[in-house]
Amino acid sequence: MRPVGWLAVLVLLMLIGHILLQTSRDPKQELLDLESHWLSVEDDPVALEAILAPDFLHVVPAGIITKDEQLGFMRSHPAPTQSPEKHFEDMHVRIYGEIGIVNGMVVEVGSGTTRKTLFTDVFAYRDGKWQAVNAQELPDTERTTFHVRRLIGPQDHQRTLPIPKASCG
Repeated sequence: MRPVGWLAVLVLLMLIGHILLQTSRDPKQELLDLESHWLSVEDDPVALEAILAPDFLHVVPAGIITKDEQLGFMRSHPAPTQSPEKHFEDMHVRIYGEIGIVNGMVVEVGSGTTRKTLFTDVFAYRDGKWQAVNAQELPDTERTTFHVRRLIGPQDHQRTLPIPKASCG
């Protein structure tokens, strides 16, 4: 190859690298954007097809359901057309290589009531995109009680500690 040809290849590679750097994003921001999109289309099983990984599991009070079970239920039980306003609070994103974990709270305001739901979503980065592989929710309460177990000598002692909700998470 002639020197001019090598120069053209080098310039082309530099241009491609520059474009890739310009389009690469912060994975934490990508997950926050995906969470916002998920919240906006949460009642649309067609839109959720792309968000939920094939091996997605959803932990709900009734048990653990698969992607197919969740989308099948949504298709046979469409959501009401009028949805309450929802937004996120207290979002935390952690990235571990190709795994991302998002914890936060969904606040739903409508009909004179406010409902808060704490959640944990786990994402895997596969084939150039993030997909949800696990989700779990639980209702928020003003105070949360949890059990702390610690080993002291030969005995186990258990204490129940009330924790203000601002300290959870």
